[in-house]
Amino acid sequence: MYMEAINKYILIMVLSILLAIKLPAVPEFDLDIQDTKINGPVSAVTTFRNNLITYDGSRWRIDDTHVLSKNHFDLNGKITEEWDFNNYEESNGQLIWEYNNKGLLDLRSYTINKQYISMVRFVYTDKGAIDEILKFASNGAVIGNSKYQYNTDGKLTSITDHDNAGTTTKLINYSYTKSGTKSCEETLWYGKDSARLIRLYDNNEFIYEAIGYKADKIIYHSYYKTDPNGVITAISKTFEADTTRYDISYINDAYGNWTRKTVIIYITRNGYSVPGESYMDTRALNYRIFTAYSAG
Repeated sequence: MYMEAINKYILIMVLSILLAIKLPAVPEFDLDIQDTKINGPVSAVTTFRNNLITYDGSRWRIDDTHVLSKNHFDLNGKITEEWDFNNYEESNGQLIWEYNNKGLLDLRSYTINKQYISMVRFVYTDKGAIDEILKFASNGAVIGNSKYQYNTDGKLTSITDHDNAGTTTKLINYSYTKSGTKSCEETLWYGKDSARLIRLYDNNEFIYEAIGYKADKIIYHSYYKTDPNGVITAISKTFEADTTRYDISYINDAYGNWTRKTVIIYITRNGYSVPGESYMDTRALNYRIFTAYSAG
C-alpha cells in the first residue's frame, strides 16, 4: 500500500509538471479581409498570397504575404494591364492589352521589369471569332502563330501552334456531344518534348478528369470536383508514386466576387504521409482587394 501511494504521488507530480510546462503555441492564421463593397466600376483587382506550411515535426514554416498579381480595367470592364508577380522577387511581368475599334482584343504585349519580351496580335473572322494569333519576338520578328478552326455550329474544334518555320509544335482538339456540349479536350505537344494531355468534361462542360502522357505512358492522373457554378473545389492528382489532394474553398462578397481562396494540400508518398518531407497539410491562402474608379 505504501509503494502504491508513492507511485500515485509520483504520477500526480509528473502530470502537474507537464501541465505547468508551456508548450509551443500553435499559431492561428487569418487575414483581415477588406470590405469589397465599392461604388462604381472596378479599376483594379489586387491578389495577395500567404503560404502557410504547417508543423513538420520540429518547426512551423511560414512564407510572408506578398502581391501575386494586379489587374487594371477600363470603364467598360475590359482588362488593360496585368501585373504578374508570380512569386518573383526581382522579375515582375506585365501584360498590356489593347483593343481595336470594334472592342475586340487587338494586341497583347509582355514585359519583365519594363523590358519588352514578346507580343501577340489577334486576327478575327467576319463573325468576330479568333481566326489566328500572330506571335512576335522583342525585335518584332514573327516567331510563330496559332490557327483556330470551327465547326458549322461555330464551336471551336482545334487550335494549332506553329513555329516560324511553319512546323506544328502543339495541337489542341475539342470534341462535343450530340447536344453540343464540350466533352473532351486533347492537347498534343510535338518535338523533343512530345506529350499528350486529355481533359474530360461533364454535361455542364465542367472538368472532372485529366490524364497526362509522356511517351504513351501515363505520368499523372487528376480528378476534379466542382460546385454548381463550375468552380473547382477539390483536385486529386497522382504523379508517379506521389498523390496530392487539393481542397479549395472560397469566401465571396455580396456581389459574388471571391475575396478569399484557401487551398489545403495533402501529399502522400508511396502510400505514406511523411511530415517534414512532404509537409502534410500545407495551406496556401489568396485574398483579393477591389479598387473602384472615383465617382465622377
